[in-house]
Amino acid sequence: MNAEFTVAILAFVAFSIPIVGALWKIFAIRESLQSRIQENAHRIDLIDAHFQNFNDQHITSFRGLQELTEHIRQRTQSQDGKLNDRILDMECFLEKTTPFQRRRS
Repeated sequence: MNAEFTVAILAFVAFSIPIVGALWKIFAIRESLQSRIQENAHRIDLIDAHFQNFNDQHITSFRGLQELTEHIRQRTQSQDGKLNDRILDMECFLEKTTPFQRRRS
């Protein structure tokens, strides 16, 4: 009976070793896959942050260009109005002092 018991234990251990080895290998593969997934998730987060910064920079530069264009437009309109007033003053002066005739548009 003692020998049968010992043989049964040895058979159990002999059959359990490959199963434990396979489980060990499976968990090692799982662990390496999990670390790779975490690395890729971190890389994706970094790429997303870089993209957000890139997008913010372009939005800011676009808005800056819009403001610059608006400023130049307003300044040009102001200068145009001043020049038109000056031309009108000169035409009035010339009409009074010379035989100059203003064009009517």
